[in-house]
Amino acid sequence: SSLSEGNGSVSETLPSSFRALRAAKTGSNFREVAKIVEVNLVLPGPGQVLIRVTHAGINGGCETFRVRGEFMFNRNKSVREDEGFQLG
Repeated sequence: SSLSEGNGSVSETLPSSFRALRAAKTGSNFREVAKIVEVNLVLPGPGQVLIRVTHAGINGGCETFRVRGEFMFNRNKSVREDEGFQLG
């Protein structure tokens, strides 16, 4: 299904969800914890925009720190598995 949002004469149909790269917990490497999940789309509020991303690169070194919970990503170690954390 999809959401419809219009502003006057411009109307666009938006998907109701999108795919995101997430991890439920920290681990020893990116492949161990990375999962593609479906996330419900939340429409932007006043002063916000919604941007369609069709392709994105992954920085392997940075993502390794993120999934291990190292350096500035130390808080990822305490994230609940049902919440997870964003990758990419």
